[in-house]
Amino acid sequence: MADTILHLLSPAYLFNRSLGPFRSDLAYIVLGLIIAGMLFSLIYRRICKKGDLFAKKVAHQVFNLALIMGFFGLLLLFVRQEGATYISAPIFLLIWAIITALWLIKIARYRFVVVPKRREQLSAEAQKKKYLS
Repeated sequence: MADTILHLLSPAYLFNRSLGPFRSDLAYIVLGLIIAGMLFSLIYRRICKKGDLFAKKVAHQVFNLALIMGFFGLLLLFVRQEGATYISAPIFLLIWAIITALWLIKIARYRFVVVPKRREQLSAEAQKKKYLS
């Protein structure tokens, strides 16, 4: 397992200009996950339209992530399956996966760290206004 991971992260593999199409079921799993993520984000956005401002913003961020990175993921998978030289290098898939993970961490941080603090501030301001009036 460690040898496989080291091979997948080796410069000879990452910068190979044309590896050919995916031959394993992993490509179909990734494709399914991309499409499922895009559909989930669309449904989640529709559900959160009636929520509060923070829920709407999180839903909008998730939708943007899934739409933009899903489109690029589908494009990269298509290019790889077609065997386009240089563009189908695995380094682009790795960069895409890292950017997607960082963007997802940013959204999770906003949802689980920033939103509770802002809600506390808003409730404190509401209590202060109620007290002063």
